[in-house]
Amino acid sequence: MKLPVLGTYSATAPYHCPKSKRILDQGCKALAKRVAAPSYRQNPITRSLNALALLASGNPEYLPLVRKEAQWAAGFSAQSFQTWYYGYVIALLSEYAIATRDESVVPGLRRLALEAANGQSIVGSWGHRFAGPDGRLVGYGMMNSPGLPLTISLVLAREAGVKDSKVGLAIERSARLLRFYIGKGAVPYGDHHPWIQTHEDNGKCGMAAVLFSLLGEAAGAEFFSRMSVASHGPERDTGHTGNFFNILWSLPGVAQSGPHATGAWMQEFGGWYFDLARRWDGTFLHQGPPQMRPDKYRNWDCTGAYLLAYAMPLKKLHLTGKRRSAVPQLDAAAAQALLLDGRDGSNTDRTRVS
Repeated sequence: MKLPVLGTYSATAPYHCPKSKRILDQGCKALAKRVAAPSYRQNPITRSLNALALLASGNPEYLPLVRKEAQWAAGFSAQSFQTWYYGYVIALLSEYAIATRDESVVPGLRRLALEAANGQSIVGSWGHRFAGPDGRLVGYGMMNSPGLPLTISLVLAREAGVKDSKVGLAIERSARLLRFYIGKGAVPYGDHHPWIQTHEDNGKCGMAAVLFSLLGEAAGAEFFSRMSVASHGPERDTGHTGNFFNILWSLPGVAQSGPHATGAWMQEFGGWYFDLARRWDGTFLHQGPPQMRPDKYRNWDCTGAYLLAYAMPLKKLHLTGKRRSAVPQLDAAAAQALLLDGRDGSNTDRTRVS
């Protein structure tokens, strides 16, 4: 079997990197065929990410497919796991509305954003499902893994024109809750102490870096981006119920610190890991952590999740850097120093680079 020669990653990959561009182009072409097929079926998270990747490519040929997916998203609803699904569905709708000014999806976007805002607890958190009428979480406690993407999506929805005061209140409540962890450790599982065992806790530092950057809050964006840079190897290759979110939010968080940070991280971990996940046709499958039993995300189509990382240099979406990062950019030496922190297992205090 003959495989195309893609070359090697540049020192600032995926920025200024011909190999990264080839992977993005090939992957989007294969993904578009998959999305257009009548048999296309995905869960709401990967379906939203796949459409976001096509939109992030900036290729106008994919717009009809993205429009079809946005129309699906505008009518989306769920009776369970709403908090997990809504964040990614709202993000897709918001980015699509911003990029295309298609007013037809705005009513659906507004409905979803308000459902998410009204489903927040009175202290600014979300659980496995939306809070009850009294503002208390139902059946399960605070969970930051769905809560952070929900907050990001509400920021994007506000950017797309959903100006309701309830959305603004939900954003501020959540941000106030998450600011507590700045300078202390990784964002934990739920209403817990800062996570200090590793630099990252299943992608939530990457999520927080993106969130605070979108909010223009440099202190939070910088801290959580530096934590993302320092996270690689075993701590990046694992995660509660699997490492899907740890991989998904890796480069978006690292990228807030600039091309030298992404290049160093790709050289240390991302380059070989991403290449192992990529199949011969340019699509990507979930690899899962190094364990005997499959995790919860077995056989998920992760093509969009990986391609969003390769689309960062194009800056077509807010999620891929359309708005300038609030984080001071690392030079090559500082990026390598953070990687060494992660390699020798040192604690989070050493991520505070002056």
